[in-house]
Amino acid sequence: MNHELTSAIAPRWKRTFLTLFGGQAFSIIGSNVVQFAITLHLALTTNSSILLTTAMLAGYLPQVIFGPLFGVWADRVNRKTIMILADLFVAAASAGLMIFFLISQPPFWFLFIILMLRSLGQGLHEPALLASIPLIVPRGELTRVSGYRQAVDSAALLFAPVIAAAMLNFLPMAYIMLFDIGGAVIASAILLFFVPIPHSPRPERPEIEKPAKLFTGMFEDMKAGIAELAKYRGLIILALVVACAAFIFVPITTLFI
Repeated sequence: MNHELTSAIAPRWKRTFLTLFGGQAFSIIGSNVVQFAITLHLALTTNSSILLTTAMLAGYLPQVIFGPLFGVWADRVNRKTIMILADLFVAAASAGLMIFFLISQPPFWFLFIILMLRSLGQGLHEPALLASIPLIVPRGELTRVSGYRQAVDSAALLFAPVIAAAMLNFLPMAYIMLFDIGGAVIASAILLFFVPIPHSPRPERPEIEKPAKLFTGMFEDMKAGIAELAKYRGLIILALVVACAAFIFVPITTLFI
C-alpha cells in the first residue's frame, strides 16, 4: 500500500471498516446458517454417512481446488464488484434451492450442486474481502482489525449451528433459505452504497486491467505467489498446521450432527 493511499483512508478508516464488516456479518452468518441447515437436513432425512460426507466435500472442495486461482483473479478486477457479485451468486443459488423446496423435495444431486455453487461463490468472495482490508485500514491497525474479523468468523461458526437447528424445528427449509438471501442482499446494498474501496493499481502489469487480459498470466501470478510464500518458513509451517487441523477436525465436528 502506497503512502498516498494510506493518507487518504486514515481519517475515516474506522467508519468505513465497521460499515463494511457490519454488512458482511449478515452475509457471513446467513451463509453459515444455511450451510449447516442443508447439512442437518441431509443428516436428519437420510441418516447416511456417505451422503453427509459427499455434502461436506461438495461444500468445501471447490474452494480448495479453485481458491488459489480466485485469489489471483481478485487482484485483477474491482474487489467491491467481486464481493457484490459473489454474494448475489450465493443468494441466487439459495433462491434456486428455495424454489425447489417450495415445489417438492429436491433430489440429493441437486443439493450437492447447490452446495458446490455456494462454495464457489464463497471462495471468490473471501480473497476479495481479505484483499480489500489493507486498502481500507492503515498498516499499523491491520493486526487489531484481523482480530475483529476472526471474532466475526468465530461467532458465525459458533452460533450458525444453533440458529440452523432452531430454525429447522420451526420453519420449512424453503424459508430458511431466505436467511441467506436476505443477508446477501443487505451486505451487497451496504457495500454498494456506503463503502468506498480504493482501487489498487498494478503499474507493473497495467494490461491486466483490460477485460480481454483478465485471465492472462494467472498461473504465472499463482506461481509467483507460491514462490513468495516459500521465502517464509514460518508461514509455510503455519499453513500446513492449519490445513492438517481442518482436515482432522472438520469431519469430527460433522459427526456431532
